[in-house]
Amino acid sequence: MLNTIITEEALEDFLAFWQTHFPEQQTLTREAALTMIDDKRRGYANIAASDQEMIAYQDDVSRVYGAYENLAFQLATIVHIIRHVKRLPDASHIVSLGCGPASYELWLATQTGYRFTLVDHSQGMLDRARAIAATLGIADRVTIIQSDARSVPSVPSHSADLVFCLNSMHWSRNWREWITEAARIVKRRAPVLVTCTFFMPRSTITPQDLGEVMSRYFQNEGAGSLVPPVDVGGGVAAVSGRFYAIGRRHDRPQKPQKKKRKR
Repeated sequence: MLNTIITEEALEDFLAFWQTHFPEQQTLTREAALTMIDDKRRGYANIAASDQEMIAYQDDVSRVYGAYENLAFQLATIVHIIRHVKRLPDASHIVSLGCGPASYELWLATQTGYRFTLVDHSQGMLDRARAIAATLGIADRVTIIQSDARSVPSVPSHSADLVFCLNSMHWSRNWREWITEAARIVKRRAPVLVTCTFFMPRSTITPQDLGEVMSRYFQNEGAGSLVPPVDVGGGVAAVSGRFYAIGRRHDRPQKPQKKKRKR
């Protein structure tokens, strides 16, 4: 089972996992990785990119993921997974929407007997996840589906004991549909953990928007900045736009309230 107590040993184990399976961080700086994939033109600011263009970009990201991804966010995400996700039986089924190369999920698989369904639209990301799972000898507990995360019909309704949407939803204009799909897939009264970046140009997710959509389906069990505010001096604290929210599926979905017409 996943230990709900965060230990130094657990974080050290995840760090060793990260360094072993995403070793490009040891030979590339993040700036060099961003230059290699032409991030300024194709990535963060590319609001008008088609879905196919974004998939091609993320295929390229998959090859330099260890240098591309911020290690602080990786560690913070694992901390929140351990802290906010209740213990689950070892046979539990976890579905991850927008899994990327599945750094969190595959590490969890080494710590537990969980079964995972990994969903992503990037073949490059899934190929990397598949290779790591094979290296770890856990491929028999991992199902891989190439699909847009907003609709995964091959995953049955109410079949997951937990759903992840970790650090990827902000790349989608259709992020609201990711939440709806998570609500369809997860069992009644089971949890979903979402982490995303607010105000990203492609998705423009705001705290208010995320809270409104989450509340339709989930009872709030925790939300806040993924990493603590940083004191930058002069009484000013810098707050990261990377955010987490965890909720438990309502017994019955909540319908969005209709706005009253002004007379």
